Amino acid sequence: MTYQDELNELPPQELSNPKKFNYLISQNTYLTINEKKFLLQRLKDSNYNLITNFKENYKPIIYKNELIASIQEKRKNIELFKEQLITHKSGVKKSKYEADVSSRLSLEKKQNANKILADKIKRCQDIKKKLENMTLEKTKELNELKLVIIEYQKKQIYQLNKEIFDITELKQKEEDMTQKSTLTALKDARQTVYVNGRWIFANDHVVYRIINSSLPTDGDYICFMKEWLKNEDRQKEYETEDINLYPRLGISSITANNTTTSPTLDSSNRANFLSGLTHTVQFVNLIAFYFNVLLPYNLPHSKFCNQTLTIDQFQNAIAKLNTNIVYMCIHQHIPISNLLPKQTLENVHHFLDYFQKMRIKLREKHPVVFPDHLILMMNEMFAETDDDNLAEESMPYMPFPKENEDWETVPQSDEIPSDDSLNTASNKNVSMSLISSVFQYFNKLGNTKQN
Repeated sequence: MTYQDELNELPPQELSNPKKFNYLISQNTYLTINEKKFLLQRLKDSNYNLITNFKENYKPIIYKNELIASIQEKRKNIELFKEQLITHKSGVKKSKYEADVSSRLSLEKKQNANKILADKIKRCQDIKKKLENMTLEKTKELNELKLVIIEYQKKQIYQLNKEIFDITELKQKEEDMTQKSTLTALKDARQTVYVNGRWIFANDHVVYRIINSSLPTDGDYICFMKEWLKNEDRQKEYETEDINLYPRLGISSITANNTTTSPTLDSSNRANFLSGLTHTVQFVNLIAFYFNVLLPYNLPHSKFCNQTLTIDQFQNAIAKLNTNIVYMCIHQHIPISNLLPKQTLENVHHFLDYFQKMRIKLREKHPVVFPDHLILMMNEMFAETDDDNLAEESMPYMPFPKENEDWETVPQSDEIPSDDSLNTASNKNVSMSLISSVFQYFNKLGNTKQN
């Protein structure tokens, strides 16, 4: 390229610069540049027209190519979708396989658990059967032991009755019966009571004796108490003579001047009277001890040996004794159709007679429920006032409530009654052998004075 050609290629702005190219520009050069610009413009226009014509002519081909490209792109997408579908199917198969495996494992676990449970049930049934057999054997042994205990109780009570506390039934002679006084006849009328829809007569012609000590059959001990108190003033001379010879037993001193050989109870024979009550209380407490029965009232057998015993205290002590006897009879299933609460020794005699004759068999424990007629009769036995505070001496489940109070006859405890007089006789210096020997001495001495 020549220098002139280079100048022609420069833009007009540079050519018009007076500082650099002012001396180079000429008219011919300017024309050449314009021509070139014109040619360039024509070339661009022709190029544009050519491209436009090409596009119009090759438009189907371009559309075809675009379609081919879109088709290829869609094919690629389809291939991707196929790959994803294959991957998903493989995942589904894998999940199904895992689910089958897990279900198979869970089924095997359930089968194993059911098998173990069946084995446990079988072992439990075997253990249950063994326990049932063992329970039957133990129950049989327990029943045999209970029968042995009942036999032992019968034997011990029989020995107590035979060897120590001998209770005999004595009937009066006909000549003694014809000598009844008017007071005795009135007493017979008073002994007739209405029980369970019929009248029952407490026979005073039969006397019960315990260790050579007789007690009235009708259980009316208060009349003897009052009679003794009335005769105390008349017998002061005899008391002063005998006070150094005899200890004071009961409420007043013992008088041995008037003794009788008949089985009837004489009011002067207070030693036998009080000894009979003392032995009866001791015998009842021992029976309750062998039966493991908690009596309603804690009555020591030394109660009737108290010198300062008042009439109300004596009456309440007798009522407690009779209540304990009736309670024990009901507890041991003794028939109470002919029982009278006031007949102390007669009730004990019925109890011993029935208990010795009855067949040995097991009986279920039952609550002691007193009939209504016995409740009324036993409530009447208590005095209105008691210096010993009856509520404190009685047990919490007293069988005779006051009015408008609940009556609960079921014992609250199975404990053996703790009677200090039974366990520690030395504390009160009262024992069965000592009392028996003292009373026998009194009887012999009284018979000697009578002769």
